[in-house]
Amino acid sequence: MLETFFDGKRLKLDLNPDEAVAAGASVQAALLKEKSVELEKYLITEVTPLSLGIKTKSNYMTVYIPKNSSLPTIARRNVITATNDQTEMDIEIYEGERKNTTYNNKLGKFNISGLPPNRAGHIEVNISFELDEDGLLTVQAFEKSTEVSNKLTVTMGQFRLSETAIQRALEDAERNRREDDTFEKFNRARCNYDQRCSQILYDINKISSDDERNFVQKKLQRFSGVL
Repeated sequence: MLETFFDGKRLKLDLNPDEAVAAGASVQAALLKEKSVELEKYLITEVTPLSLGIKTKSNYMTVYIPKNSSLPTIARRNVITATNDQTEMDIEIYEGERKNTTYNNKLGKFNISGLPPNRAGHIEVNISFELDEDGLLTVQAFEKSTEVSNKLTVTMGQFRLSETAIQRALEDAERNRREDDTFEKFNRARCNYDQRCSQILYDINKISSDDERNFVQKKLQRFSGVL
């Protein structure tokens, strides 16, 4: 059955699992040392053992590079400001499979400042992850209208987890999948609510009296306490 997924190629069933790593290392060494027709059928690539991403609102893990991605790889996506007139943003980088970054491995942190003040959600910052074959991770943040940027380079070897720790992280994510799904749904609802509240506050500051603003702010704070 498995052979159908590999274009009918015969599977190697006589390889001892305990010797698989050593066998792979031997093939890799041979590929690096010399060219051979016999070796052309082998392709060995490095992959990411765990997902890489950043912490967004309420400790949510926004994944940029999923686990088992082949190296080198690059990923980009935009994030938006969370509060009105926000002029800076902290970028915290994590490795792991949990939806809540509290349970993942923190790799580093940097800041981008000089963002143009505007209502929440109206300023986009492009975050890029670039991971090369040597395990060098470069995370860059860029805001287009002002052209402000900053970046952080992380040597993944400094944070390399043992096979046991990686397996433990994968099992922990699988065991807590239902909890993570609930966390993700709550986080999405909370983010939508907070952004809507920020938009309302931004608008009333432009058109309303002090009494009206205070009234609306108290109501919003009351509902925020419920969540």
